[in-house]
Amino acid sequence: MRSKDRPEQDECAGPNRKSALGTSETWGRRCFPAEIILLCVRWYGKYGISYRDLAEMMRERGVEVDPSTIIRWGHRYAPEVEKRVRRYQGHRSGS
Repeated sequence: MRSKDRPEQDECAGPNRKSALGTSETWGRRCFPAEIILLCVRWYGKYGISYRDLAEMMRERGVEVDPSTIIRWGHRYAPEVEKRVRRYQGHRSGS
């Protein structure tokens, strides 16, 4: 519940800016920096770390994030990360 003397505002809103990770349209208006989201999605995709372990690792680094949030990030951003990384991966033979 918000107090009357505090204006209601979106705490997760950030400025529209372009970063090395993409535009704000890619990452949207999220409560966490794009660097944290990308790190979690990369670690989950590359190393297969469980969501709970990944949340614990983030907590050790001072970032409080729920495992269900990381699950949502994976569903939302993994295809975009894969699309951007694929062009840098070498050709794979079919054998």
